[in-house]
Amino acid sequence: MASYAITVRGDQAGFDVEIVARDGVRQTMVGFKTQADAEAWIVRDAQLNRTADPGGFRVQWCYS
Repeated sequence: MASYAITVRGDQAGFDVEIVARDGVRQTMVGFKTQADAEAWIVRDAQLNRTADPGGFRVQWCYS
């Protein structure tokens, strides 16, 4: 299960999504214009991951 955290960009010009995979690998997707855009991306990414690992579909939401 991956953990997703939505953060406000330092320049206040949008949102980023920080991802921590089950194996501890960290990634950041940058440049979402709205929080809703970031949330929609998370849902799509989680669905794709569920396809790859059907037994591991859970999402942890974390806002900062």
